Amino acid sequence: MSCPARSRDGEIRNSGVGQVEQMTMIELNRKETPKAALWPLAALALTLFGFSGTASAVPCDQGGVSGSVACQDGAGSNDSQSIINDQAFFGYDDWVELNKYDVDEDKYKNDGDWGWLVEPGPVVDELCAESNDWAQPDGCWSFDMDVWAEYEDVMIVVKTGKNKGEGDDPDIWFSGYLLEDLINSGTFDTGDKDVSHLTLLARGEGDFEVPEPTSLALLGAGLLGAGLIRRRRRL
Repeated sequence: MSCPARSRDGEIRNSGVGQVEQMTMIELNRKETPKAALWPLAALALTLFGFSGTASAVPCDQGGVSGSVACQDGAGSNDSQSIINDQAFFGYDDWVELNKYDVDEDKYKNDGDWGWLVEPGPVVDELCAESNDWAQPDGCWSFDMDVWAEYEDVMIVVKTGKNKGEGDDPDIWFSGYLLEDLINSGTFDTGDKDVSHLTLLARGEGDFEVPEPTSLALLGAGLLGAGLIRRRRRL
């Protein structure tokens, strides 16, 4: 079964692989609040507490990616930038490939670009053990927050390796996962499939600037001070 893609206005689009049989995506209402308004609090949370992007994974043929709000299965075995755009993933044809990690060759297409980092599992409590072994079909991913400053939408494409799971659609070899705003790290799990590579793509123009560390410190101090004042008043 293919996973349908949903446009911004809520219209269900065919993924190009097969007819939509049922909706398996979370509503795409993430654009109702501009990222510029969300960024200060999100950035503070990232600075003070860290963030692992542990939102529930949306399932598609290639498994799931945490922090995603929608997924779309691709047709064929070629998941290049041009193919992604030809198939208009999530209703857009202007996706840009930022970086790619090849599991078989253990290397990045553009080493260091956008901080794209992919690590093998096993995943325990949303973290990856330092096994450096791709025998298991799960792992962790992360990228720089600068991506969100530059682009409006971010997607991770998971490509199956040589061995597919029993009963899987023979025509589907990759799936795209549209990320929730401001999420820049998380996990993936392909079930019983081998992993070939994971690709980071983005599109559109970002609508906020990444604040300087000093600004984050001042914001944090202000919020902490307000909290202390409120507590004293209650006492």
